[in-house]
Amino acid sequence: MTMSKKTNPIPSYRYSNGPFVFAVRLFRLLSFFMYGFAIAWINTHPSVPPYESVGSFGGSLKFLTYWNLLTQFVLFTLINYCDLFLVSSDGTYKHNQSSSVLVKLRDIVHHGLALPLGLFVVLVYWMIYAIDSELIYPIASRPYYPEWLNQITHSAVGVTVMIEEFAFYHPRDNRKAFVALFSYIVSYFLWILYLGYVINYWPYSVIRIIPDPYKIPFIITFGPIFAIILYFTQYLHAKQWPTPYQRSRKEKRR
Repeated sequence: MTMSKKTNPIPSYRYSNGPFVFAVRLFRLLSFFMYGFAIAWINTHPSVPPYESVGSFGGSLKFLTYWNLLTQFVLFTLINYCDLFLVSSDGTYKHNQSSSVLVKLRDIVHHGLALPLGLFVVLVYWMIYAIDSELIYPIASRPYYPEWLNQITHSAVGVTVMIEEFAFYHPRDNRKAFVALFSYIVSYFLWILYLGYVINYWPYSVIRIIPDPYKIPFIITFGPIFAIILYFTQYLHAKQWPTPYQRSRKEKRR
């Protein structure tokens, strides 16, 4: 008796026609340059005087927004590399590269980091902005952090990664996605505590105004938001890209 060889799912574009594939690849290239330009701009322009944020300890790395910006840039770097060298225009892999380390890394970064982080930043930022914009985007900072940059770092980060999710199938490993996101969040949480209690600098105005006994509980409350977003992205992926088994079950119910 011969054993059937297990194969990895073959990713594909939602639509395999030439114009759609070209549009998706152009979108990915533009996203790569957009995030690269934003990162370069942040690192080559003066900091905001009221907070002395970029020039002081940790620089822009004090902010989850910047961590997320770097994550989106890494994602689209991996995606564009795979487009150029590993994935054909029809969405199949060249030279059986479906098990490539870079392909697996691309999918983990997409599902475990870029997608939930992008949605989290958009949701939390605009929620706080709606309550009091001075807590998150004070008027004094706007000459140094222009509106176009604000939209890239707090709006586009959610839009581009959602377009990628709908346009192209990235195989998802829920366990690896959870481990990646959990490790990322814990790392940033410890970093924030170090900045606040050792360096004596809380990066966010909203944390500064909270009494000390409530700072850590306040930060921890964002954990469930991440969990909800991760579950939502898992549900969304299953609905948008059902496996053959899921499709057969759905057809049987009809």
